[in-house]
Amino acid sequence: MMRAPMQGRSRAALSFVGGAIAGAAAVALLPARPPLRPVRIRPTTDVRQGTIGLVNPLLECPEAGALRSALAPFRAEVETLLARRIRAGAATRVSVYFRDLNNGPWFTAGDPHEYRVASLLKVPLLIGYLKRAETDPGILQRRLSYVGGADAADAQNVVPEHPLVPGQSYTTWELLEHAVVYSDNEAAALLASEDGGQSIEAIRRLVEFPPFRDGNLYLTPRNFAAMFRILYNASYLSIAGSERALGLLVRSAFRDGLVAGVPSGVRVANKFGERMDDGVVKLHDCGIVYHPAKPYVLCVMSEGTRFADLTHLIAEVSRLTFDEVSRQAVQKPAA
Repeated sequence: MMRAPMQGRSRAALSFVGGAIAGAAAVALLPARPPLRPVRIRPTTDVRQGTIGLVNPLLECPEAGALRSALAPFRAEVETLLARRIRAGAATRVSVYFRDLNNGPWFTAGDPHEYRVASLLKVPLLIGYLKRAETDPGILQRRLSYVGGADAADAQNVVPEHPLVPGQSYTTWELLEHAVVYSDNEAAALLASEDGGQSIEAIRRLVEFPPFRDGNLYLTPRNFAAMFRILYNASYLSIAGSERALGLLVRSAFRDGLVAGVPSGVRVANKFGERMDDGVVKLHDCGIVYHPAKPYVLCVMSEGTRFADLTHLIAEVSRLTFDEVSRQAVQKPAA
């Protein structure tokens, strides 16, 4: 089935997605599990089905408050790194969110305020399409034609490695691949146009986003990291759908942030976002690091004056995190 593409500029791609989210007046969290009886001892680690490819479905969640304190020294190290790099002029503000995916401890560090999310919005777009595919499998094979758009590459530091070809048609799955793996704004524009807001409407049931401001979505790293947690936990999409989404994210062509901070061969399912507003460079990189002992989610959002400085800083945070998780894993082997 051939559909007409959106005729507007590529920069409208994510604003279309943002408008779809902004149109949602109320956002509700998934229903909470009923409280456990007082006589029952809560588990100290998550109860999970077991690792299946890139996911580890969650069956029961512990009370994590007591677990957080063990990571206080680790948070202090991250705060020290951020302060040192800001003093050196590498960034003007940075915020970090870390969470151990298998037993819950988490912390935030750095600037507590929100950031404009830019291309990170392609992750909920991906999740929404895969949710629709659970009841309409054919949607991923529908073809859309691309007639060309504005050359947005000049405004990007990371240019799509395989740009769409004007006059060619693509399946929606191929467009998702271009949008997620290569962060192609033109692919996102076509998907958003075809979708008509359905995918974002589905995501509204997952995460409570803050209200839009001036048509833009601003999130903290902790807000956005929820996207990766629901994929790892397979708590919204099916196991197969979650695996398929993470399978695209581990192929991300952006290797200069989180990926640069971990040893070669360690899988990272990540999505980056970049933009420039009034001379301020913004670079974010969020994802799951599949540490062999303790998989974790790490999300770094940053602002500064030079893109290269921000990529280096994100890599430093990633390296520090991986090394600290490795150290703790040796001291306290996983059960």
